[in-house]
Amino acid sequence: MTSAEILIAIQIVVFLTLFTTAGVFAFKPLPWLALIPGIAVFAYWNMIHDKAKTEMYRYGDWFLTTPLMLLAVLQQNNVTNEYIHIVLVLNMIMVAAGFFATKEYEKQTKAMWFLLACLVFIPIAYVLYSLPIEKQAAIFLLGIYSINHVIFILKETHILKPDIASMAYSAMDAVAKVGLLAQIHI
Repeated sequence: MTSAEILIAIQIVVFLTLFTTAGVFAFKPLPWLALIPGIAVFAYWNMIHDKAKTEMYRYGDWFLTTPLMLLAVLQQNNVTNEYIHIVLVLNMIMVAAGFFATKEYEKQTKAMWFLLACLVFIPIAYVLYSLPIEKQAAIFLLGIYSINHVIFILKETHILKPDIASMAYSAMDAVAKVGLLAQIHI
């Protein structure tokens, strides 16, 4: 099997996993959480069928789902709406900057966008690490976000080939969404 075929297989497995998760969580006490894997299902369907726009679908997914994931953790910790809004806006800036860092710019411009993503990640990480109640879910989310930054660096420095990085992103995406939802409902 080629790495492209393995990538498609992984994306199909992630699609099916998220599809099943969305169906299950639609009938849980907080059915809005089904939006997290549901949006990702749409993104993975499109990634499988339109490989040329994989980054657009991936970052579109993250732009919509990571704020929902943060919202779930922050609400469980009784964080005020003011702080929730700040964290969610910072998260959307982080994802947007990460998307621009994937574009075909010169290295300095790519680095500038990635640096912006990292800088706005710092207060998000601080808030997640500081949460008093649902510490496990917050640390889990913090770890997933950090690993995604590492995957980006490894891809940009050519340590990981693009297909391998995409496989890693897909696996981390499934772990993040299913794992967080499982922790929230345990």
